[in-house]
Amino acid sequence: MRQRKFLTTAVSPCVGLALTILVASCGGGGSFCIQGAPCGGAEYYDQNVPAAVVTAQRFTHIGLGYSHSCMTDVTGGAWCWGSNEHGQLGAASTMRCVDNNVDCSWSPLKVEGVQVFRQLAASRTHTCGLTPEGQAWCWGSDDWGQLGDGRKVDSPQRPVAVAGGHQFVALATSQYRSVTCGLKDDGALWCWGLGFFRDATGGAGPDASPEPTRWTQAATVAWRSIGLGEMHACGLDAAGLAWCLGNNDYGQLGNGGSTSAAAPVAVAGGRTYQQLAVGPQHACALESTGQAWCWGWGEAAGDGGTGIESRRTPVAVAGGHRFAQIAAGGHLSCGLTADGTAWCWGNGSSGGLGNGASAQAYAPVAVAGGLKFNTIGVGGATCGVTADGTAYCWGWNSFGAVGIPIVAH
Repeated sequence: MRQRKFLTTAVSPCVGLALTILVASCGGGGSFCIQGAPCGGAEYYDQNVPAAVVTAQRFTHIGLGYSHSCMTDVTGGAWCWGSNEHGQLGAASTMRCVDNNVDCSWSPLKVEGVQVFRQLAASRTHTCGLTPEGQAWCWGSDDWGQLGDGRKVDSPQRPVAVAGGHQFVALATSQYRSVTCGLKDDGALWCWGLGFFRDATGGAGPDASPEPTRWTQAATVAWRSIGLGEMHACGLDAAGLAWCLGNNDYGQLGNGGSTSAAAPVAVAGGRTYQQLAVGPQHACALESTGQAWCWGWGEAAGDGGTGIESRRTPVAVAGGHRFAQIAAGGHLSCGLTADGTAWCWGNGSSGGLGNGASAQAYAPVAVAGGLKFNTIGVGGATCGVTADGTAYCWGWNSFGAVGIPIVAH
């Protein structure tokens, strides 16, 4: 586990008041109240087992970004926590992280406005939500037009409506890149923000735009679902076949090659899938049997081999598990079995596997605690929601994305 320095406001065990606490970094010293009196020797760590998010809210849907986490409550209201450097929490925060000295909040904040959302999609510097009617709203940084309202003006306190009056059935963001795409019911993709990919021949997709534009290079497929990586995208068509386009340095297109593609290429194997999830340089998909297959970045493949070599075609995730849900982000992946048991594999250096360790796992490992989840997501933190709406998170917590007090251990 990595200790990180954090400056925040918390209830101090010294005097029982809200005080500024500086948590010692890299061993020794513990934490201290602003007066200098010891506060019980508490130290801050990335969280390597599930911890209940400190809130009375009950949640339904998950949207996880690079350094912040968001969920919808049972009424469709949006709540976010973690880094607020770019206003991606959608509300004012009063805490400050020592890392990069940025605004943050480990406590969930209610996103401003009256919008009700059925889906959230979070990126590095912005967040978007989709209403039940299919309208997209975004908040946070707009330096690349990623809010989609055509202005390139940041909106850190309140969601703004994406321009054009479009109705989408789903949204996808890249956790590492300032781009969002909306999927329409005709299978077309409309995207806004930073241009996603340009190959050596000059082909591009989607084009950089501060408001939604049709991703014409992807139009050879009628998409049923889509996920965005750092420099690639993968999705399913109506028949369940998997297609990818973009950068292919690590085999993340899954077609057996290493050449990037500005138009969709079929993922090798000809399998049909029920679900697909995309990480920065990998993707995983579920067959109807529940068998998971992954390709791209070797560390996140889960096939039980070494994590050194890229997997340029899909490999079966080891262990004989049958999953009902799949999630991917960072350089790790997670799956839920039908009874809600969570298994994760890949890079566990920040505790994102949730198994109590901070090492890589090249085959699935059980998330600690015996919890049963209805849904799971992977971003900077990994989070799951139980049947009663309780949210649990684990993993990288430098900016509070796990949703627990900074001086908790």
